Amino acid sequence: MRPCSICTAKDRSTIDLELVSASLSLEKLTRKFGVSKSALARHTVRCLASKLSAAQQRVREKDVREGDALLVQLKALLDRVGGVLDRCERDGSYVLFFAGVREVREIHELMSRVEGRLQSGPQVNIFASVDFQRVIATVVKSLDGYPDAKSHLIDVLSGKLRLPILAAPATTLDDSMLVDETEEDNSR
Repeated sequence: MRPCSICTAKDRSTIDLELVSASLSLEKLTRKFGVSKSALARHTVRCLASKLSAAQQRVREKDVREGDALLVQLKALLDRVGGVLDRCERDGSYVLFFAGVREVREIHELMSRVEGRLQSGPQVNIFASVDFQRVIATVVKSLDGYPDAKSHLIDVLSGKLRLPILAAPATTLDDSMLVDETEEDNSR
């Protein structure tokens, strides 16, 4: 197989940069560098894609190595703070002790973020919504005539959602939690 004409071109790195940035169309790149559109397309698919994939893999590996190194440093810091906490407690320096406890909490939080176990940013908890709990209660109550299905649904939902309303026995559901269909119709 013949070598790629773009890979052997003197402007290869500049062409690659232009292709990756997508700042110019293939037509404009053909005019700018004096190469064919098909050569650019082939190069992008056959050569550049694998190079980009390999580069992305190296970046991911570097991120993992840096994350691992950061975790080692955080664990060492945690050990040191633990020693300081022991000393503060022994000496009765409780103001410093509780300041150290806050630091330990923040270190654990950072470690969880680095490990990917804790996400940052806004989080929406629909399970805490009174409306959502009313819907669940209404569904559960509607199964009164089907005790096996009702019991199964409560078991399934309790295990996955851990809603306080579902932790209670089905017979103690408060009717005020139920959605009154006539009220809903009137509010429309």
